[in-house]
Amino acid sequence: MKKRFLLTAAVSVMTLAASAQLQGDGYYRVYNLGLQTLKNKKCYTWVAADKVLIVNQAGTGQRFDAIELWSKTVKSPISEPASVIYATLNGSNIDLEAQGTSVSRMTDCKLTLAQNGTANSYTLSTVQAGCTLYLWAYTNMSAKHYIATTITNNSVAYKFWGVEPVSSSSDNYFGVQPTLEANGKYYAPFYASFPFKFASQGMKAYYVSSVDNDHYTLEEITTEVKPGATPMIIECSSNNVSDNRLDLLHGSYPAVKGNKLSGVYFCNDFYEDSRGIRTTFDPATMRVWNVENGQLVLSTATDNLHSSYYAGKANFPGELYNGYLNANQSYLTVSASASQTLTAGTTGVNDLNASAEAAKPVRYTTAGGMTVDAPQKGMGVVIVKYSDGTVRSVVY
Repeated sequence: MKKRFLLTAAVSVMTLAASAQLQGDGYYRVYNLGLQTLKNKKCYTWVAADKVLIVNQAGTGQRFDAIELWSKTVKSPISEPASVIYATLNGSNIDLEAQGTSVSRMTDCKLTLAQNGTANSYTLSTVQAGCTLYLWAYTNMSAKHYIATTITNNSVAYKFWGVEPVSSSSDNYFGVQPTLEANGKYYAPFYASFPFKFASQGMKAYYVSSVDNDHYTLEEITTEVKPGATPMIIECSSNNVSDNRLDLLHGSYPAVKGNKLSGVYFCNDFYEDSRGIRTTFDPATMRVWNVENGQLVLSTATDNLHSSYYAGKANFPGELYNGYLNANQSYLTVSASASQTLTAGTTGVNDLNASAEAAKPVRYTTAGGMTVDAPQKGMGVVIVKYSDGTVRSVVY
């Protein structure tokens, strides 16, 4: 029974990719045509959890709270990994990947994609217990909607879906929205399942290579392709998401070795019969990205955490609780003896170069391209070249 439920929920995710718009395998965003007519705006599919909670709706089939639908005016999909689905097409069947999971990993059920007579209108269905079930938009809430399954005729508008291929050169791009400003630079903690390259100039990706009780060392990911499922922090070219575009890739790429960061995919408050799918911030063992005195730090400050009234049961909101990790966020796990605030330092650089004890810094270059004799605290990211030819990025 559980497997069947997971399958159907995963099927709903597949709707996104399913429409493929006759362009083959690739990344897509999907919106519901019935909701578009009802609200005069597009509502996009949102993968909000990797497990499914099902609510039976009399006369409408089953509702899946894990798959949501949001309009751009309420929740913009442009910078949200949850809105991006990778579709793999095999004839009339389809597989889908998003947020670290996929239909094929959860079930062996075949999902069928069909075009609804027009260029960008599709249905997605599966057969259970001899009955054909269609995915459709359940519409009982004013802002947020869910995907459900139903046994119904083909005239139901909420069963029809449109798609938009994701491309850095189109209006349906993926861009990084910075949330922190330090040393005159904009940063975004980031964790997504897809690999990518920077499509915009002036962007960099960093990981934490070393940690002690008071400091962390930031290293640049210098490969052109940044591997998927890699917690990082991205330095953006500006505060405008349109200036921070990514080219999304697919497949496996070499992992970043020695990365001390961790990441989470989901932060979902509301479920009908649960406390949601989210990660509670533990100040004893976790540090999150913040800015103190203009410097990028990892600390216990809760200013940039997710706030929720649903600290208890979803139907009984309590006091505002500011203590969940944001979706697709990177963070650091620390020992109990770690300081509440970790500042950037050079700790760990020598360890990383243990195989070359004679290697010493021979040149320091600021992010603005200026060569300095010795870096000073507050300079931000400095490019350090060593006598053995290695180059590293360190935050001061």
